[in-house]
Amino acid sequence: MTVRDKLYIGGSWVSPSTPDPLLDILSPHDQSLLGRVAQAGPADVDAAVAAAREAFDRGSWPRTTPEERQVIVRRYDALRAKRADEIAA
Repeated sequence: MTVRDKLYIGGSWVSPSTPDPLLDILSPHDQSLLGRVAQAGPADVDAAVAAAREAFDRGSWPRTTPEERQVIVRRYDALRAKRADEIAA
């Protein structure tokens, strides 16, 4: 079972802003417990959106050419395909 008690925001794992209990993640197939994850509160969502906006506006992505983006997306797809069984599990 996977347990994630932090949120990934702005390139770092951070503690949630609220002390809410971990959220159970259940299998849609048989309702078995797959893992537990931290719950994001409104302040966490605001921080994540601000980090994403900053990365998109000032990160490298907006300055890449369509050809460079295509290479990146294809690399992502190859990596995803190699781990498809793990992701599906």
